[in-house]
Amino acid sequence: MSAPGGGDPDGAGFTVLMVARVPAPVREAFDRYEAQALALLSDHGGCLERRLAGRDGGLKVHVVWFPDGAAFDAYRGDSRRAAITPDLRTLVVDVEIHEVRDLPVPTS
Repeated sequence: MSAPGGGDPDGAGFTVLMVARVPAPVREAFDRYEAQALALLSDHGGCLERRLAGRDGGLKVHVVWFPDGAAFDAYRGDSRRAAITPDLRTLVVDVEIHEVRDLPVPTS
């Protein structure tokens, strides 16, 4: 993906897809965790490009852009994020993280 705000037209950067399956009983707690974790992105040059949810709210998807892999690693290693991550583990939420890239959209 390109940099937020129309950055590098070559799509330089590092894009991460986060997919979380959140059981109904813990959605409110997950939402609190999510708000705290997303607030840290900009400190590492990250930008939330898309935030999606399944119709029933049990699936959460984030598309997050970072200037490079080192910025993503710094976000993941942020002690403030580490301090709230145990809360996520106690919620029994299934989380997948994937590095992704844009593909051209086929025409016709």
